[in-house]
Amino acid sequence: MGKVIIFGQLSPRRTAPAWIVAAALCLSLTSGCTESDEPGDRPAAGAADRTPPNTAAPSPAESLNDGQVEAERVKDLVSEKLDVHLAAYGEGTTSPCRPNAAELFSETCLEAARSIGSVALTALDEIDGDKGFGTLRRVSRATADASRGYTESGCSANPQEATVRQQCVSRGALLSQAPADLRDGLRLGLAGQ
Repeated sequence: MGKVIIFGQLSPRRTAPAWIVAAALCLSLTSGCTESDEPGDRPAAGAADRTPPNTAAPSPAESLNDGQVEAERVKDLVSEKLDVHLAAYGEGTTSPCRPNAAELFSETCLEAARSIGSVALTALDEIDGDKGFGTLRRVSRATADASRGYTESGCSANPQEATVRQQCVSRGALLSQAPADLRDGLRLGLAGQ
């Protein structure tokens, strides 16, 4: 750094020695300074906050534990099968198995029941023995049971007995809601539930 010339020497009234002016300048700097400090010697602001290059944070894939990796794998596999079902049969108010659908007692609902039942069985196979997945396990079992019950009750043959029809309506309601419930189970599985 070049030398600072203090013009006080030219003035007839010198009020402070040069070293006081230099000290005042040093104190005005946020990092402070000593006699040996030069502006180029000070670390740049925030330099101490930087992470050294060899201690970089792990990537998201590296920071996932085994349970999270398994949950992602299950989600991807079951979601793919669920998407195929949704494209063919819909869900909720578009499902052929909804309680007020004309197709509830037809082959169309039977095909939809088998399709969503297959998705549920895939989910159960994939999470067999795994910790977590409580919601997905519960929903998958209920869906598989409803699919099997719909088939075994002969719902697609338009039964006339009132109790059988009521069972078909109940199972149809569960089957039409199953895609949304399975998606919730997959989402909660990612959270370890």
